[in-house]
Amino acid sequence: MYQSELNDLINKLFCNAFIYFDRFTSQEQWINSKILNNFNDDDIILFTQNDDHIFIDCDLKVINEGIELLKNSSNKFKSLYYSHFPEIVNLARKLQAHNISDNYYGLNVPITDSIQIVNAKYIKYLLLEYKWKHDHMIRIDELIRDRRIWQHHGTHVFNLDILTLVPKKELFRHFDGYSHVSYQR
Repeated sequence: MYQSELNDLINKLFCNAFIYFDRFTSQEQWINSKILNNFNDDDIILFTQNDDHIFIDCDLKVINEGIELLKNSSNKFKSLYYSHFPEIVNLARKLQAHNISDNYYGLNVPITDSIQIVNAKYIKYLLLEYKWKHDHMIRIDELIRDRRIWQHHGTHVFNLDILTLVPKKELFRHFDGYSHVSYQR
């Protein structure tokens, strides 16, 4: 109904945005779509299969810094995990993340959630190259259950040349709640 207006607004805000209004649920659909052929491996992509993670920071300073850190990283795969703040900070603490900057920690773990800013090479790997265990997934979050990625309940991960940036402050909030982590402000 308002798709053309949304498309116009996004293109006004973001020069040369590539927008595709569809939801693929199989790896075959991703491969056949050839959508990711539009991107060079080092292009930075806001990848989201969810629409309930809202930007809540007061400006874009920290996000822009993260994007620059991704661009300047020599890692093969790069990700900025921008939402689920309580969970990702807890994971960073458990896995003894290292300081990247005043605003970011760094982890060497693959995050498979469908809410990331990534380099195209990483999302191409997850969607096109890595052979999914099941034919259909509503979101790539389901890859977390694949023991080839995470073994022993997330304590060991497969060895990729990956940098996952973790913001030190909440940038986006998941608005269907955090009751499962007893998070209060």
